[in-house]
Amino acid sequence: MNEERELNGRLVFGYILKHWRRVLIISLVCGVIGSAFYGVKIVRSLPAEKEQYEVDMENYENTKVSLTQRLSNTSTYLVNLNTYSQKSVKANIDPFNEFRTTQNISIVADNPEQEHQLTQAYLSFVADGLDYSSISASIGIDATYVEELISAEGSFDADTVTVTVIGTAATQTEQISDLIAKQITNETIKIKAEYGEHSLLNSACRTKNVSDSALLTSATGNILSINSVMNTTLTQINTLNSAVTSQQSSINNLSIPTNPSASILSKIVKNFLLSFFIGLIATIIILLIKVVNSNLVLSIEDLTDAYHIPSLGVFPIQKNVKSTKLDDVVYRLIDQSNSEDEETELKKVDVTLQKYGEGCKTILLLGNVDKNRLDDFVKKLQVSMKDFRLISSNNINANADELKKLEAADSIILVAERNVSRLNDVDEIVETVNNWKKPIIGSILL
Repeated sequence: MNEERELNGRLVFGYILKHWRRVLIISLVCGVIGSAFYGVKIVRSLPAEKEQYEVDMENYENTKVSLTQRLSNTSTYLVNLNTYSQKSVKANIDPFNEFRTTQNISIVADNPEQEHQLTQAYLSFVADGLDYSSISASIGIDATYVEELISAEGSFDADTVTVTVIGTAATQTEQISDLIAKQITNETIKIKAEYGEHSLLNSACRTKNVSDSALLTSATGNILSINSVMNTTLTQINTLNSAVTSQQSSINNLSIPTNPSASILSKIVKNFLLSFFIGLIATIIILLIKVVNSNLVLSIEDLTDAYHIPSLGVFPIQKNVKSTKLDDVVYRLIDQSNSEDEETELKKVDVTLQKYGEGCKTILLLGNVDKNRLDDFVKKLQVSMKDFRLISSNNINANADELKKLEAADSIILVAERNVSRLNDVDEIVETVNNWKKPIIGSILL
């Protein structure tokens, strides 16, 4: 017999699936063993993991608090800058259309030294003593934004203080200048009490529409505004928007440490599933090797192709009384009788045998099959085959009586039971039959 044989993939799968109970049990055992081993390992390492978890959790909380505080500070600063860009008068001045109001305050006293002291006193008052809140209330502009519009310079040679107010409109700058002049007048009483009698000569306010080069943006690259104050503000806003996005992303990407106690069950389940599938795959591979390299008759082709004899019939596989639906699927994969019942197959054998058994009177059904099953099968076959005398033997080389059956037969039918009959035994039977020069007219698969 040719040692190399081709096996149908569906048939091989069916024979593997036939052992599904064994496969399932082995896979479950592997899963239990794997999860138990991992569980013991987890229990041993749990104290150290808990200690590390506490350290990681503390670091996580500290990092989150720090990042949250940074984000809060950045967001607050960003809100302030946005508010400033909208409400600041200085940031919204057109450098080519700036209104500037100037007033000079000359100090007259009895001696030059006193005049110098008075000039410094009034200069200090304008720089640090003005009540911006009252000015703010009068013109409807926040005190912070009023303060940046006012500047003062002192000339100790001329004993003069020059107060300059810039803005977006002449009425605006002149109103502020008038309010400053009133505060200076009110402060004069205190300054006289401290530095002595003197008089002030206030020049009339002069308002001009000028181009302010100092307020013109001199930066290169991405210019957002020709006003240098606004350009700086908008640049900072863009930078802070990017910083807010980055800081929020850092907070979102923080990974909360996993409590080792809470993850024990999930880890054991994962390890069980991993071990289960490893056991499943390993068992299937072993069964595949076993089926492919088995010495058993698996299909009718093992007989017809090897010995060049026709197939007389393939009978339905015997089912277990307690078979499940999955077993039924397996039987359909293995069963090559195309789900025909036994009676139909017996009729097919009768028809086929009329063709191949012409001229034969006694036919020996020979095969390494369970004796009782073979005898029962021959009895059923004999009922529909009146033209032939059927005899059987499941061990032709057992004794002389069995050989007498071979001698008495006109022809032989090879009978094999799938997944039970051994190919080596079939080879021996065929060799014995050939030695007796008896024709083999066909094969039957049970």
